[in-house]
Amino acid sequence: MSIEGVLFNKNITKLCVYPTARDAVKYVIPKSVVIIAEGVFGSSGNLSSVVVKNNKTKFEDSDGEGVSSFITFYCINNSDVYRYCKKYNLRIGNIVDATIPLTMTIDLSSVETAKVEEYDVASISSTINGLTAKTVAPPVDSYQLKAQRANQWQRQGLCKFCGGKLGGVFGKKCKSCGKPQ
Repeated sequence: MSIEGVLFNKNITKLCVYPTARDAVKYVIPKSVVIIAEGVFGSSGNLSSVVVKNNKTKFEDSDGEGVSSFITFYCINNSDVYRYCKKYNLRIGNIVDATIPLTMTIDLSSVETAKVEEYDVASISSTINGLTAKTVAPPVDSYQLKAQRANQWQRQGLCKFCGGKLGGVFGKKCKSCGKPQ
């Protein structure tokens, strides 16, 4: 099986051939790989860093001759690859230093609207690169909502408790809830 020109066995548990013509300077071995075949990294071409994330991965050759001394192996401390590199004086890097920055491109051209959350408050729309993004204001606590609603009802001449119509000549009283105003 070939993944980006690198050959593996059928189950992707053995790395069989790494092509010297590959332009990459860094290669991350899939976690499923437990065996690196003899001579895979013997003539490395442009390759200078190999990341081995599986601590069970082993080199098939036993003398260290099938590995280029120009490659730094980023691996887990005390893993099989780490011990192999120590034994044959190969370059070792810390797996933490092997973090590869990823560039992600997301095509949003077909996205019209994305619902984030819904509140009973006003939302703000903005346009970014021709796409409409709906930004929802954070929720307002219930006390604030009740106070705003009561003020609005009072301005409209309604009951501040329920929004019902007021009645009475001297003392105003709600016709719906009966509370005095």
